[in-house]
Amino acid sequence: MGRAEELALLRRVATDDGPSAIVLSGPMGIGKSRLVDELGRQLRSEGGVVAVGRTWPDGDGPALWPWFEVLDTLGVDRDVLAGPAADRADRFARTLAALAALDPAPTLIVDDLHTADVETLLLTRLVVRAAGGWRGGIVGTRRPGPTGSDPVDALLDAIERDARLVPLDGLGLDEVAALLRRSEPTVADDVVRLVSDLTGGNPLRLRALAAVPPGRSGWVAARVEDDVEARLAALPPPARDLVAAAAVIGGTAGASELAAACGTTPATVAEAVGPAIASGLLAERAGGVVLTHDAVREIVLAGLRPADRGALHARLGAHLAGGTADDRGRGAQHALAAAELGVADLDEAVAVARPAAADLRRGPSLVAADALLERAVATTRARGHRPPADLLVERAETTLACGRLQDARRRFEEAAAEAERVDDRVSRARAALGLGGVWLGEHRESATAERVRQLQASALADLPADETVLRARLTVRIAAEDAYRRGTTDDLDALLAPVRATGDPSALVEGLSLVHHATMHPGLEQARLALADEQLLVGTASGAELSVLVALVWRAVDLFLVGDTT
Repeated sequence: MGRAEELALLRRVATDDGPSAIVLSGPMGIGKSRLVDELGRQLRSEGGVVAVGRTWPDGDGPALWPWFEVLDTLGVDRDVLAGPAADRADRFARTLAALAALDPAPTLIVDDLHTADVETLLLTRLVVRAAGGWRGGIVGTRRPGPTGSDPVDALLDAIERDARLVPLDGLGLDEVAALLRRSEPTVADDVVRLVSDLTGGNPLRLRALAAVPPGRSGWVAARVEDDVEARLAALPPPARDLVAAAAVIGGTAGASELAAACGTTPATVAEAVGPAIASGLLAERAGGVVLTHDAVREIVLAGLRPADRGALHARLGAHLAGGTADDRGRGAQHALAAAELGVADLDEAVAVARPAAADLRRGPSLVAADALLERAVATTRARGHRPPADLLVERAETTLACGRLQDARRRFEEAAAEAERVDDRVSRARAALGLGGVWLGEHRESATAERVRQLQASALADLPADETVLRARLTVRIAAEDAYRRGTTDDLDALLAPVRATGDPSALVEGLSLVHHATMHPGLEQARLALADEQLLVGTASGAELSVLVALVWRAVDLFLVGDTT
């Protein structure tokens, strides 16, 4: 409900067909007093009678003080409330009768009921319960939650039960934007959203952030950063650690993960999470908590010392190492981050990342595997080392499996150059094979194609004798490229013999695709169909998703060429 709707509801207090009593409930600064003040102004401008009583804000005030203010405004003698405490019923009855005798019937406002004395609340409850009978209306305001006084809390609850309770929400995003842009017209949309998230639309907090000196661009964003840092500093240490851990984790963080990152127990996390949420920096989500805004995360991370941030990453990496393939992938990312910050051993972090990436390739996500290997390469460089050639090859092969052919080609070139530099003949052969791509004849420029052919031929010649599968793959690739370039295919069985002899399904499915491509000329339609069918069968059995996709494409083309549209 926006402010206009809330004000319209309050106006109905003074009408015959609307509620006669309303309690506005909301936190400090949300705009309760401002809203009832606006209600009073509007009603007075229309000839209505409005009386406002405000509780004594500092405690220990005179009993019934707000009601004395109301009676003074309405011109009712205070003596109606005079008398000993034992005569409370008579005094309250005289007061109610005096209110009922007024014409026109007034609208009464009692502000900040949560700080009222018991006598004030008892009379307020009586007036609320009787409001429908004396044609008047009454609006009370209060903050939600316990006050620390059982009698006061019980009376507040009773008043709410007899009235219509209206929880007052913060300003909406458009209202927040309008308020901020009155101070800083150029404030960005993402800053508006951040301020809205942090303040909950609370006008008091918004006005503090929007106090912009004339001509100062970017002031709101700077004040927000100061605000986040102040909130973080005000938290008790366990809650502050929790926010830092959530920032390092990113996304939704569960209790066990937070406990591992902080080096504490889930019970301690459970105790700390309340203050962290109350600060506005964390919010509850299904499965855990999350930072309220990406910008909050950036501010929190920027304030962490590198050693502290690295320690959080290291503990998370260790915690996730024994989980699912996805967990191990995330854990490896944390281990690499810890290594980049100098908290963990680089070689150990890379050694964790490579098998984790291999698991991701076989299971949940090729893209995650590619990102993990890219992080391993980047971290190695950030620590001042050359990435090993076999790591560069693994990264390029994963990029190729993702279907990013141009990126893969650049990465295979880099891997081949590093393998040549260190005389890593296996990695050089794998890079030469990868440079061929998925199809045949992928290099359109003749000079590039010739250079790749020469690299493949020399890599094959230099390959160690025990690399039988890699040798067979290179042999078939070179032969298929030659057949494709000449436009003739003499003996399909001979072309495939090297990979069939290995018994390796991945090598066979790759060879079937290459040989199929080499037979794209008339007279071999049925042979191509048989190759596509076999590729589909072997690829499905071995889990080679890209090869299965390629086989389906080949098979669709083959069926079209033989006129089979079924």
